[in-house]
Amino acid sequence: MIAAKPGGTREQQAVGDWLDGAAAVRSRLSATADQVPQILPYFDNLTDTVASLGLCELHGRSLDRAVAVDVYKERRKWLEDEVKRHNELGIAGIERTRAALAPLHDALGEFKISKKQLTARLSEASREFRLGVADWDMKGSDAAALVERFDAVVGVVRKSGLAAVTEHIDKTLAELIEVRGRPDRGVVENFPFWKLLILVALIGWWIIFLVVCTVFGCSPVAVAFWTIINISHLFFFVLFC
Repeated sequence: MIAAKPGGTREQQAVGDWLDGAAAVRSRLSATADQVPQILPYFDNLTDTVASLGLCELHGRSLDRAVAVDVYKERRKWLEDEVKRHNELGIAGIERTRAALAPLHDALGEFKISKKQLTARLSEASREFRLGVADWDMKGSDAAALVERFDAVVGVVRKSGLAAVTEHIDKTLAELIEVRGRPDRGVVENFPFWKLLILVALIGWWIIFLVVCTVFGCSPVAVAFWTIINISHLFFFVLFC
């Protein structure tokens, strides 16, 4: 994980806030990591990846505005280079995140949890997630797209077990690499496609955390949903960068 929070520009401050939020979440992962240490490399690499892609798009927006209103001509080349550099760093981070999924898959495959327990926890997660999304400042169509992705992750776990979520995430990250390699970087849609793909990876992590807590009792149900507050902070960066 990036150790130091960058400072200076508005873009750097936004990424610094993301890293602070991620660090707060990571500090609460200790009980889960005691049982599944493989979750930390995945979370750390995903954190760095989002920071790089987010900074890329924040610079990209600055460039778009400068071009749109025909100002800062002397700064545009630097912005173009920064967009390219941080996008490449993000793609490299996606590859590292994918590499961290294989050992996580193996560890989750050893978990024993009853169908009843799993179904109950997934139902709670779905309900809490919907309540969280309803309180976020976004259009209804964007909220529906986000919930649709969440339901897809939950559907995979219901059908094939917890370990299968890593395979779903891996396919999503492979798609993200392809999207970020396009000239438009997946930012042209009303709800940029690259953000939906990143959010799937975050949702997958959250589901893993909740189910592991169910197995080992590392957190009561009411306490476990502190994550919806912290994850909301992380989601906001992705949604609005």
